[in-house]
Amino acid sequence: MVTYRAGEKVTDILKWLEPKLVDVPDSLQERIRSAVSSDLSKDIPAPDLLAEVAERLMQETKTAPPDHETAMTLLTADALKTLSIEANAEDSPQRLSEME
Repeated sequence: MVTYRAGEKVTDILKWLEPKLVDVPDSLQERIRSAVSSDLSKDIPAPDLLAEVAERLMQETKTAPPDHETAMTLLTADALKTLSIEANAEDSPQRLSEME
């Protein structure tokens, strides 16, 4: 399972996400959890995993019809990219300058 390291503390990425999603609408919370859960077998740092999942979803929207489902996928991708930046900021602020 992918873990997130914040200083010396290692937690499950889904547990790390929970407090971040408290004020997020239920439907978006479920999409975020589902998207992240689909890639948990990868052995990469959590900030990178979140960014990778966001990019995958963004690519999906490029060929999808302009409808509500696509808008929700794009919103999920945006939220995951934001969360990846937040995870980087907590873990390694110096990595923020390396992000695209």
